[in-house]
Amino acid sequence: MVFANGWTCQVCWKPNRPQDPECYRCKTPRGLTEAEAVERRKALAARAEKPEIVPDLVVAFPVVIFRGYAKAWRRGGLVFVFGIGLSIIGVIGSIAAFQVLAPGLIHPTTVRWGSVIVFGGAGVAAASGLVLLIIRRDRLTSG
Repeated sequence: MVFANGWTCQVCWKPNRPQDPECYRCKTPRGLTEAEAVERRKALAARAEKPEIVPDLVVAFPVVIFRGYAKAWRRGGLVFVFGIGLSIIGVIGSIAAFQVLAPGLIHPTTVRWGSVIVFGGAGVAAASGLVLLIIRRDRLTSG
């Protein structure tokens, strides 16, 4: 979208409104010289090359959840139904938590797919356990 009387950022080449003091996308101040714009492009390219830092909580949280599911699976019975409910709550809760507590930390699509894979997998495993519990009920009562 081009704005009437707007200005174009010299670093990312995105159009901006006339009243904006800096670029909405890359936060470059308005009115840079060509040399400053080149330096800014180099700095942005160098920053883009750095690997993304992943907080320990993001890595450890799914492990804690899966350990909880493992305990529930060992107990059996209605706990499998509880595990399915927990997986649904986990998907919704993790997406909401990232949107509220850490907006912009990870791309929203990545959060959604990651949550569906992690918690959806746990839900599928819980549902499979429930199906196996119903199918093999005679083995549990006779054993």
